[in-house]
Amino acid sequence: MLNKSVIGKLWVSIVLLVLVVLILLSFGLSSLLENFYYSQISADLIKTGQELIDIIRTEDDPRDLNYELTLLGHFIDSHIIIVDKKGFVQACDAMLGLPTGYFFKSDELSKAFAGEIITKRGHHQHFDVPMLSVAIPEYIDGKVERILMMFKPVAPITNTINSMRWLIVYSAIIAIILATIISFFLSRTLSRPLLQMNKAANEMAKGNFDHKVTVQTNDEVGLLGASLNNLSEQLKNKINELSHEKAKLEKVLEKERAIEQMRRDFITNVSHELRTPLSLIQGYSEAIIDGIAHDKDEQNRYAKIICKETARLKNMVSELFDISRLQTGNFTLAITRVDIGNLINSIKEKYETVVLNKGLDFETRIENGLPKINADYDRLQQVLINLLENALNHTPEGRIEINAYANNKQQVCVEVADSGCGIPREDLELVWERFHKADKSRSRSKGGAGLGLAIVKSIVEAHGGNVWVKSQEGEGSVFGFCLPVNDNNGE
Repeated sequence: MLNKSVIGKLWVSIVLLVLVVLILLSFGLSSLLENFYYSQISADLIKTGQELIDIIRTEDDPRDLNYELTLLGHFIDSHIIIVDKKGFVQACDAMLGLPTGYFFKSDELSKAFAGEIITKRGHHQHFDVPMLSVAIPEYIDGKVERILMMFKPVAPITNTINSMRWLIVYSAIIAIILATIISFFLSRTLSRPLLQMNKAANEMAKGNFDHKVTVQTNDEVGLLGASLNNLSEQLKNKINELSHEKAKLEKVLEKERAIEQMRRDFITNVSHELRTPLSLIQGYSEAIIDGIAHDKDEQNRYAKIICKETARLKNMVSELFDISRLQTGNFTLAITRVDIGNLINSIKEKYETVVLNKGLDFETRIENGLPKINADYDRLQQVLINLLENALNHTPEGRIEINAYANNKQQVCVEVADSGCGIPREDLELVWERFHKADKSRSRSKGGAGLGLAIVKSIVEAHGGNVWVKSQEGEGSVFGFCLPVNDNNGE
C-alpha cells in the first residue's frame, strides 16, 4: 500500500510541501499584486490630479470649470471635486452633480490642507460603492488654497485583480498537478534502489548471496547499494570458508572416530586371537604340572602343543609389529633390483614339498622377458609367502598357481590363484582388513590371525603398487598385486 511504502510517503511529503508552498505563495502574490496595482492606480491619479491643477489654475468661471472637470472625469473614469479651505465645493463634474457652495465633508481635508497628498480606499459617505480617493493640495503663493479630490470606482480595479487572482489559482492548480506527477515518478526513481536493497537483504537472509543491487549513481544511495553488494560478497566468502572449515572438521572428527573404532577393534581382535593359544598353553601346562599326563609320550605331546602355540604367539606378535610399522610409515624399504621371476621360483622351491604333501598341484607361469623392478626383496618375499599360505589354508584340494606378467600400464603383476572354497561377495572388500576372516567357522589351528593379507596390502602400497582380489564362492580365489616398473631399470 502506498501510505505504508517509501514511495507513498515520499510522494505525499513532496506533494504536501509543494501544496503548502504554492498556497502561501498564492496568497502572498495575490496580496502583493493587489497592493502594487492599487499603488500604481493611485500614483496615476496623483499624477493626473497634479496635471489637472496646472490646467484649471487659470480658470475663474465656475461653469467653465465644471465643464472642464466633467470632460476630464469622463476621460479618466473618475469623479473630480475642488473644495476650498472652508470645505465648500467650488467646482464638480456633472457625473457627481454636487452644486457650487455645497459643504463637502471629508476626513481627509484637514490633512490635505496641511500639505499632505492623501490616498484612501474604501466606502465614502457620498458614494454607494467603494472608491479609491485622492486629495491633492493646490498651492497659491506658497499656501494651500484649495484641494483637488478625485474618486475612482474600485469595482473595475477589483475585477482586474480578481482575474489575476484566478490566473494565479489556475497556475497553482496546474503546478500542483505537475508536481504530483513529477514527485510520484521522482519518488519511484529514488526508492527503486531501496526496494532492490530490500530484496537483496531478503535473499541474503535466505542464504542466496548471488543477488546484487544495480548501482547507477554515485550518491549516498549508490554508495549504500555498493556497500550492500560488498557485504553480500564478504558474507558469501565467509560462509564458504566456514563451510570448508566445517567439512574439514567433520572429516577430522570422522577420522578420529574411525581411528578410535579401529583401536577398539584392534584391542578386541588381539585379545580374541591371543585368548586361544594362551588358553591352550595354560591348559596343557597345568596338565603337565598336575601329573595328568600318564606317560612320557603324552607329556611330550603336551609340550609340543605348548611349543606350537608359543610359536603362533610369537608369529602373531611379529606380524602385529610389522603391520604397525608399515601402516604408520615407521620403516625403511631396502630397495634393490629384483627379478620377480627368480623370486617366484625361489618360493616355489621352498613350498613345493608342502603343497604336494597336501595333495595339491602347484604351478608357476612367468612371462618371458619380465623387467626387473625396484623393490625390497625381503618384503616382496613376505608378500608372496603370505599369499601362498593364505591359498594353502583355504584350498583343501585342487591346485595352486602363481602367475607373473607385465601389463600395459608399465607394471609387473603377480597373481596367486587357488581352487579353494572362495570368498562370499560381501567379504571381498574386507579381506585386506586386519583380523578379517572370510570363513568365520574356520579353526584357528588351521590359519593365522587374519593379519597376512593386511600386511600384503601395506607392503605393496609402500612400493607404490596396488592389490586386488577376484573370487566366486565355491570356485576358488585369485589374489594379485602390481608394482610399477621404473624406466631407469636398464635390464
